Amino acid sequence: APAAHRDGTGLKPEGIDIDVSQFLRAAGSNAGADLQQAAALYRGPLLDGLMVREAAFQEWIGTERVRFVELGVGVLTRLGKALARDGDEGGALRAFRAALDIDRLADDAHAALMQFHLDHGRQALVARHYADCVRLYRQEFDTSPGGEIDRIAREAAVRQDSQQVEII
Repeated sequence: APAAHRDGTGLKPEGIDIDVSQFLRAAGSNAGADLQQAAALYRGPLLDGLMVREAAFQEWIGTERVRFVELGVGVLTRLGKALARDGDEGGALRAFRAALDIDRLADDAHAALMQFHLDHGRQALVARHYADCVRLYRQEFDTSPGGEIDRIAREAAVRQDSQQVEII
């Protein structure tokens, strides 16, 4: 709704419902339906293709784009975990992969995908994904993945070794 004030005219934010507002509301929830909605609303970089040469705008949009990438990856990772808990393996895999399509260096998404495979007894897929992560992290950062990614890979290796011992 239009609004007039002494400095000019504008729009009342409470009268506007745009996809960014809907995304932010849904992304702030842990309910499966809200995460599904947020995932559907995420369509890539914020205001992609918009060019404004103003330095302050460039700084703002750069910061906001990073924030929305992080939110998008977080939504898809949480959605994947929720779908996995509900037994929707295909949906969970699609969500984890979509998160990694947004940011191939998203540690949480890598760890969630690896944990998903580990939870389903697919240690070989964990090992393969870990090897891919090692190559990617060396290429991008000249280091190896650590933290949760490394912990899950070690746990998968221990499980794999114990299964091989049982077979013999």
